[in-house]
Amino acid sequence: MTPDALAPLVAEAQEALRSFFAALLGADAPLDAGPAEPTDDPAAPEGAVVLGGVPAGGAPFAVVLEAGWAARLAEAMVGGPVPDDEAGDLLGEAAGQAYGALRTHLAADGHELPEAAFSVAAPEDIAGLGWRVPFSLADEGGPLAGAVFLADEVVSAPPPTEAGAAPPDAAPPQAAAPPEAPAPPVAVAAAAFEDLGSEAIGDGAAPDLHLLSDVELEVTVELGRRRLPLADVLRLTTGSVVELDKMVGQPLSVFANGRLIAEGEAVVIDDQFGVRVTGLASTPRPRTALV
Repeated sequence: MTPDALAPLVAEAQEALRSFFAALLGADAPLDAGPAEPTDDPAAPEGAVVLGGVPAGGAPFAVVLEAGWAARLAEAMVGGPVPDDEAGDLLGEAAGQAYGALRTHLAADGHELPEAAFSVAAPEDIAGLGWRVPFSLADEGGPLAGAVFLADEVVSAPPPTEAGAAPPDAAPPQAAAPPEAPAPPVAVAAAAFEDLGSEAIGDGAAPDLHLLSDVELEVTVELGRRRLPLADVLRLTTGSVVELDKMVGQPLSVFANGRLIAEGEAVVIDDQFGVRVTGLASTPRPRTALV
């Protein structure tokens, strides 16, 4: 892939990550990314965190986040500062979520990115990555700068060629093929079907439902629901409490293969939970989505 071919992907990535950070930070966060540029001496600024990306079956890359990213993302993800020895893990988690959002966005446009895992790396680990894509996130506390370093296998410039000369791998010009003869016309006629008479299915007897008695259905009981923005989901930790939309004492919903069939109340049978059916749905209906 050449730098020119990489440019539209950088533009699409910029838009995808802007949407991701806007949802994560709870406010519009414009992300500006520069073009891929070669660098003979890749280095991380003082105090920056280096996150090594290891794609499945792909060339390695690295994300360098300068000072300020850890504090800002910790505030958005956990609601406050984190110890210095945990900042790298938090940034690695954020990088993984951002990369997942980027993969989903580019896959919709036909660009498949491999899965990748992120971990804190040493600054010298980017020494072999010869291409740099700088970026900056506009934030209320000031811009947050960073860069993505790519291996030469990902970005490579085309070999120079003399003026008027064909590239080394170019195939010799081929003589133009003679025009094909026009295809003969295809006969088209309306389809004719024999009159089969009035509709009749089976012999009129009631269906034998015992034939379906061994079919297994997945039965689930729903305690309640709650729709949360992405920022609140990212703040969930051990001990967090999510308030549901169902009041205490209201019947629980019983679903079979995703269709509401009954209502009931929770019971305890020995050491297991159970549900006592208190009413049947007159017409089974599918589970509705939260809006």
